[in-house]
Amino acid sequence: MRNFFENEEESHVKELINRYESNLKNNGGYFFDVDEYEDIISYYLFNNKLTRASKAISLAIGIYPGNTEILLKKAVVLMNQNRNVDALKILHHILHIDPGNSDAHLTVGDIHSREGRHESAILSFKRAIRNAEEPEEVHASIALEYETLNDYPNALKHLKEALKSAPKKDKILYDIAFCYEILEQFEEAVSFFNRYINNHPYSAVAWFNLGNIYVSINQIKDAIEAYDFSTIIDDSFAASYHNKALVLMDTHQYKEAITNFEEAILREYLEPMGLYYIGDCYRQLGAHKTAIRYYEKATTQDPNLAEAWFATGMLYEEAKNYPQAIANIQKAIEIEEYNTDFLYYLAEIYHEMAMYPEAAEVFNKLITITPEEEDAWLGLLEVQRFLPPDVKSLHNLIEGIKYHHANDHLLLAKLTILAYLKGFTKEASEIFLLGSSTSEPLLFMLQFDEYPILLKDPIIKKFINTHPKRS
Repeated sequence: MRNFFENEEESHVKELINRYESNLKNNGGYFFDVDEYEDIISYYLFNNKLTRASKAISLAIGIYPGNTEILLKKAVVLMNQNRNVDALKILHHILHIDPGNSDAHLTVGDIHSREGRHESAILSFKRAIRNAEEPEEVHASIALEYETLNDYPNALKHLKEALKSAPKKDKILYDIAFCYEILEQFEEAVSFFNRYINNHPYSAVAWFNLGNIYVSINQIKDAIEAYDFSTIIDDSFAASYHNKALVLMDTHQYKEAITNFEEAILREYLEPMGLYYIGDCYRQLGAHKTAIRYYEKATTQDPNLAEAWFATGMLYEEAKNYPQAIANIQKAIEIEEYNTDFLYYLAEIYHEMAMYPEAAEVFNKLITITPEEEDAWLGLLEVQRFLPPDVKSLHNLIEGIKYHHANDHLLLAKLTILAYLKGFTKEASEIFLLGSSTSEPLLFMLQFDEYPILLKDPIIKKFINTHPKRS
């Protein structure tokens, strides 16, 4: 559809719309020819004013009842109103009159695509290619349908056809690179983009995508060179600076990475993430105060950047500033409630500060999120040692570990020890019997060596006598 705000006819169309709307308001009898009606309807469609488009279509059909362009626009309105059956009736009527009508085939394809009938959409789009004014757009639509069907080889085929029709269209290059990446055909992608660059050496987008592909196959020097060519050709290409900075960062060239992140930020590209990465670079360089400053700049620009809050918290923890560490990590968890890395780190800080109830609460949350993970259970067992005896908490631990880790000798041993230390000897004996019947009974028993007092228990003594340690 024509973009009425990005072409030389903008003033003409605005004048036409003003004249048309004034005519409606005054019930005038001003005559509009069919081309003017097409422009009026297209303007309303472009601005998603379907009611006004429908009104203009009704008036136009009253004057030009057999005009296929007006009927086609009516079908488009019906499609956008989810009246697909009515739209298809009109489109089939148009195609009966004009079987080669490319726009009608395209609209039929759009309807099939919206309804999830992607194979049918592809057939309709293919019928549209022959007479299409912009065949590259049709090939791109076909490629998108194939991508939806996870048929990336055919998607790639049609994207290459699209590029033949529009060799300098950047979006097609991005889509081709995406397909190669999904197919993991990196060597083929390198060959393709090098051939393209031979014919179009000043395509900054081609150099950029080539750089990304080189990163995928760990050809770092070539990647950096490709990004450099991209920014030499187009100094405003912020993504190239950013991606080059990521490569430099991954290869521990932190000062050079900072320079390139700054170039990207100057061009207003991913500013919060760029600031966060600069903070990471300074952290790696040991400049922790500067790193915190950049992390805080990142969270000022994007308060929902959880990674920056977390990174700030880690640096405060390293500096033994636990209140600030906790505050920042809690903020990260508010944003990403189920991020287990954040939760583990917070639990360990609480443990280190002897804030055992708080640590237990976090470990319990971790167990709820990932009950299959041994570390969360071990963490909870550890902090429970420092809490008052609580039979309910112990029973919850017993039931949880029996359900999720019934054959885990380490967890069962730690649970047995906890129960004994808290005075729950009956429960301890039951857990001990369960642990001693695991597939690793001797490894289970090794956990008790640090607690000789427990070895005096009759049940444990009996087990030791019947299961001597292997030398």
